[in-house]
Amino acid sequence: MDAGNRNRPNFLKFYFQGRTIIRATVDHHSMEECWFLARSRTRGTSTNKGSKGWKARALWRLARRLHLRSIKANIADYTDLLKAGGLVCSFLWPAYGWFCQHVLGMKEYMGVRWFLMGAFVALWYLARKGPLSAPARWCWVGVNAVGMVWLPWALYFLTDRTSYWQLSIVFFSLAIGLCVRGTDMVVALALGAALVYGQFGELFVLHDLILLPVAGITMLGTYISVSALRSARRRIEEQSEEILAQNRKLLDIDRRKDEFTASIAHDLRTPLAVAMSLSEDLSESELSPIARRRLESLVQALRQMKRQSEDLLDLERFNLGVAKIDPAPLDMCAWLRRFEEGFTSMARARGLSFQIILAQRQLVARFDPIRLETALFNLVSNAFKFTPSEGHVEVHLRRVGDRGVSIAVLDDGEGIPPDALPKIFDRYEQVDRGPGTYTAGVGIGLALVREIAQAHGGRTQVQSTLGLGSLFEIILEDVVDDAAPQPMETIPPVRTGPLLPAHRPRPGSALALVVEDQQLLRHVLRDILERVARVATAHDGHEALRLVHELRPDVVVTDLSMPGMDGLDLLAALRSDPSTKEIPVVVLSGDVDSIRSRLADEPRLALLSKPFEQDKLLAVISGMLEENAPVGTDP
Repeated sequence: MDAGNRNRPNFLKFYFQGRTIIRATVDHHSMEECWFLARSRTRGTSTNKGSKGWKARALWRLARRLHLRSIKANIADYTDLLKAGGLVCSFLWPAYGWFCQHVLGMKEYMGVRWFLMGAFVALWYLARKGPLSAPARWCWVGVNAVGMVWLPWALYFLTDRTSYWQLSIVFFSLAIGLCVRGTDMVVALALGAALVYGQFGELFVLHDLILLPVAGITMLGTYISVSALRSARRRIEEQSEEILAQNRKLLDIDRRKDEFTASIAHDLRTPLAVAMSLSEDLSESELSPIARRRLESLVQALRQMKRQSEDLLDLERFNLGVAKIDPAPLDMCAWLRRFEEGFTSMARARGLSFQIILAQRQLVARFDPIRLETALFNLVSNAFKFTPSEGHVEVHLRRVGDRGVSIAVLDDGEGIPPDALPKIFDRYEQVDRGPGTYTAGVGIGLALVREIAQAHGGRTQVQSTLGLGSLFEIILEDVVDDAAPQPMETIPPVRTGPLLPAHRPRPGSALALVVEDQQLLRHVLRDILERVARVATAHDGHEALRLVHELRPDVVVTDLSMPGMDGLDLLAALRSDPSTKEIPVVVLSGDVDSIRSRLADEPRLALLSKPFEQDKLLAVISGMLEENAPVGTDP
């Protein structure tokens, strides 16, 4: 085998790698992807030993592919160049010639310069209409061959080889590297060189030939720099397109998630309606006191589920842009008074005081009473939730400016950390109140309040100080209406239903104190423990401490996560007082493992996981009451 045949496979390998790299580069692949494609394309490549002239054919195919795949990119670059600077550059041709002729006193080809100006203007006009056609592309190549190759060389010989035009030749070599791309540069150089040699070939001397490598190096450096910039720009454009595509995909996923959530919230309404209907039918039957209390707890739980599902459905409707409001001219003062009795009952059950303060006797405004009722209920419920016993909650109504209205809910509760205020109205956001604390809810109430306010053309704002309280305010702009208000009888009744009566323990037997901030679970625990003891209830740790000293219970069953004083704080307070340190305590928690090690050595203490089993809870309580000793923890 001769040397040519031995080298043939390696050459074909390099050929296929080079061809694939060029193809991938034009298709905007990264360099690593190009090499990977090239290596994969050369695997299994075979040669035909009997073929003649295979090297020449390979080189021709490589050059042809480079040329064909660069045409589209070149036309795009020429179009962008002409649209950006074609008109301005067109005036530089005659202006530069006038400067050389009249200021520097040199000979000039002004006719050629006027021709170049007209060609630039025409090409600029075509570029503004759209991508250049094939004839326009070749016209651009020819204009650059005349203006940037032939013209500086012609003036160089015309002015007897002045140093000025020596530098101009180098300058125009740089310019052609900026204006012409790929194999089009070879055509422009060949055409320009043919024109120069045909006119001034016999005038060339050795000194003139030295300019050729200088101009060539300048042109090559410019071409490489421009190609690198163009590749970087296209990579950036490709990455931008990928980012935009990802953004569109994320937006579509978010929209589908909102639709799914809204569909789930809507589908929950049917089974809830059936359950509430059946519970109402049962309420008309003759039931024992325990069964009636359980039924009332069930009804209240169903009402809470219904309210939460409606809030979730409303929030997703606002997010999808399909929610509507139905404003009507109403007396907002009379509208607010309808809630006073219900909110006062809720506050009294929690040991709070409640008050509605009106700045005037009548204030007619256009608003949706159903939507605004939802917002008001969420704000007042939050105020009740985070205000300790004997606290105070107020609702203020006042006029803002000429046609604005402000509804503010003020409490003297725990307050909100400053870092949580900017995102307090965001969806699914809940305030982090430190380790070992938990806030009921899923973070949709305040988000819905903001959506309702914005739907009325208003806004929400909050002010809060830790330990002093919070002020939530709904400000509705341009809603005051001087027309006569509609009768309040046209508005559906408020949603605040009757509350369960407060429980008092019956005389005799042992006494258990249940401490739970969730009212429904508090009543369920009460009904369960009444099988073995009398039961008193408290909604937080502060009230529990007061009842412990007042009632002297035999056992305390407390939730771990509660607003204000949680279960651990209550346990520490009981153990620090000599009169209460011997009371057995049962702690209910959804995450027992997180506190098991901290309370491992604590006497007269049992830990139970949520959700708990009734039999296990009763066994633990019965054991503590009978033996007055710790009975272990829930595994």
